Amino acid sequence: MPLHTRCSRLATSLVLATQLAALAGCTTSPPSEPGTATTLSEAESAEIRQRLDAMADTQMAADAAALRQSMSPSTIAASAAAYAERVRRKVRSNIVFDDTGIVGNPSAVVAVSLAPDGSVLQRKLMQSSGNQKYDAAVLRAIASSDPFPRASNGRAPARLTLTFRPKNE
Repeated sequence: MPLHTRCSRLATSLVLATQLAALAGCTTSPPSEPGTATTLSEAESAEIRQRLDAMADTQMAADAAALRQSMSPSTIAASAAAYAERVRRKVRSNIVFDDTGIVGNPSAVVAVSLAPDGSVLQRKLMQSSGNQKYDAAVLRAIASSDPFPRASNGRAPARLTLTFRPKNE
């Protein structure tokens, strides 16, 4: 991750932590005497962690929306196509299948649902290649490729449709 991205995320985290501390009624100055700092209960700590997570998610969503608005539709389409190709190459490297005896080069189309971290939530064969063994090999390869890489914005898309052919393309 580039240094400027790490610094930006660190600054955002610091701002969010300061805002949360203010919401919780904390001051930003250290205690006047050593050992007089108050400790939080487990419930308070958990609540603060939840609030920080929610604030961070909100900030990331706002950043992503701003980025989408600043990008042209052709740039977004090119980025999505590049990501899909990256994932397709990863899955293809995990396909174990002997393509001898297959007539032509049929395609299997698979819809994949992803969590933001790239974990595969669901995979569904949308169009069969006509060869059950190849279709099963593709679905196994998707499972073997879990998790998928994240996109350039740090998150994976919610849904992805991938096409695979048994013979080199």
